Amino acid sequence: MISINARNFPTFFQDGILVEPLFLKPDGARTRYPIGWQGKGRYEAGTLRVWRDGQKLAPGTDYTEEANGVFFNFLTPPPASAKYSEYIIGYVPRAADLAFARGETTGDEMFLFPNWLGGSWIGDAFWVGRHLASKSDATAASGGSTTIPTSRSGVVPWCNVNFDAAYTAIASRGTGWHIVRNREWANIAKWCIHHDMYPTGNSVSGSDGMGVAHTPDPTVSGRALTSTGPVTSAHNFREDGIFDLVGNTWECIDGLQLVSGTLYLADETGNMVSTGIQPTFGTSGGSFNFLRADFPLDLVPATSGEACRGTDGFWFDTAITAQAFRGVSWSYGPLVGLCALDLSSIGSGSTTRHGFRLACSLTI
Repeated sequence: MISINARNFPTFFQDGILVEPLFLKPDGARTRYPIGWQGKGRYEAGTLRVWRDGQKLAPGTDYTEEANGVFFNFLTPPPASAKYSEYIIGYVPRAADLAFARGETTGDEMFLFPNWLGGSWIGDAFWVGRHLASKSDATAASGGSTTIPTSRSGVVPWCNVNFDAAYTAIASRGTGWHIVRNREWANIAKWCIHHDMYPTGNSVSGSDGMGVAHTPDPTVSGRALTSTGPVTSAHNFREDGIFDLVGNTWECIDGLQLVSGTLYLADETGNMVSTGIQPTFGTSGGSFNFLRADFPLDLVPATSGEACRGTDGFWFDTAITAQAFRGVSWSYGPLVGLCALDLSSIGSGSTTRHGFRLACSLTI
C-alpha cells in the first residue's frame, strides 16, 4: 500500500522503497521533475517507480529516468489539473549515496539537493552540509583547533573565520568541496517558499522567535551548538533536514558581491561578472518583502517584484567590495530569515557571529 504522511513528505517502508509526491505541481507543460530532493541520494536506473492514483506507470512508455539519477521525464506532461498527491514516486536509494549522506564515508552529514531552478555553476545537483561547519575536533564544550571543516551536529560552530580562510579550509577537503554558492542557497530557500515552509532558528540570543531554546554554546553567549533547535529549524521540518539556515551565525556565500554599489554575480564557470546594475535597496539594516524580478533565482532584495515570505533583513555598503553573507546571526529577531542578505562586509572580516557551511559537487 502506498501512503504519505500528513505533510506529504516521504517516509521509508519496510521493503526499502522511499515514496514521495511530485516535487513541483504539474502545470500541463513541465515534464522534468527531481527525484532526489529529500537528500537520500541518487538512484540507479531501473529502481524508479511512479504511480498515478495507485496505478503503476510504465518506464520507457510513461516516463524515463535521466542518466544523472537526479531527474526524470514524463513523456507526456501531467495535466495542470492534477494534484500533488495524484503522482507518487518511489525509489531505492543507492547504498553509496546513503552512506555519504549519513557521514559514513567522510564523517560529514550531508543533504543532496537538485538544481531544480536551473542556471549556472552548480550542475544538476549538489551536496550541502546539514549542519553549520565545525572544526574536526570540535566538541560541545570547545571549538577545537584543527583546520579541517566538518558537518556535525551538537558541537561548537567554526566562527571567527573570514571568507578566504573558510574557502581554503573547505578546498583542502578535496575535489568538489566548496563554500555554499548563492544559487545553491537559492535552491533551498525557493524550495521552502514553494512549499510554504519557512524554518525558524536561533534568532533571539539562544532561542527561536517562539521561545524554543537551542542548546547554548558555552564559548559564546547567545550562540548555540550546531543543529540543536527543534525540527522547525530544519528546512523541511524533519530530523533529516538542513539545520540553522536561519539564525545562529551568518554564513559565507560565494557567487554574489556588491562592488562599489554594483551587483556582481557568478557566471557559468564561477567567475564574478558585473551585472551593470546598481540596485536601489532602501535603507541598510531595514527589511524587505520582495526579490528583484530580473534576478529571481539569486534572492536579491527589492522594494517591489516577486514576493518572498517574511520581512528579512538587508545590509549593504556601496563604498566597498562586499562579500555576501546569509542566514543572519543570533540576535537580529525578525530580520533573520532565509532570504536575508548582508553585503556590508569585506571578505577579510571575521567575528564570533560569522561562520560557513560545507558543500560538495555531485561527484560520487
